[in-house]
Amino acid sequence: MSNTIRIDFDISCVDTLKEKLAERRNRAQEILDLAVIKDTDPFVPMRQGTLASSALRSTKVGSGEVVYDTPYARHMYYGVHYRTGKPFKYSTLKHPLACKEWVGASKAVKMEKWKKEVKEVLANGWYHAIFDD
Repeated sequence: MSNTIRIDFDISCVDTLKEKLAERRNRAQEILDLAVIKDTDPFVPMRQGTLASSALRSTKVGSGEVVYDTPYARHMYYGVHYRTGKPFKYSTLKHPLACKEWVGASKAVKMEKWKKEVKEVLANGWYHAIFDD
C-alpha cells in the first residue's frame, strides 16, 4: 500500500485567460477614451469646432491619453491668453458648459459613468450603451 497521492492540474487555460483579460483591458481603455472625448465635448470652448474635433483626430484611441491638438489648445485649456496673460472669456453660445480645464470639469460630472462603463467591459467584454447618457 502506497502513502503517495498524486494530483494533476491542467492549467493550459491560463494563457487563454490572460489573452482574454488583455483584450478586455484594451477594449475598456478604448471605451473610456471615446467616452471621455464624447462626454467632455460640451465643456470644450467652441467657436468653429476645430479645438473640439481635434480630440477625435489626434487621440490614439486605446492609448489612455486624450489629445487636443491645435496651436492654441494649451492656452485655451489653462484659460490665459498667450500674449496678454489675461484670462479668456469663453463663449457659451455653442457649448453652454464651456470652461477652462474642460477635462477636469467633465471628469467631476462623468467619473461615475466612466467607472461603470469600464467595469462592465472588464466583467462582460463589452459595453452596450457607450453613447447613452
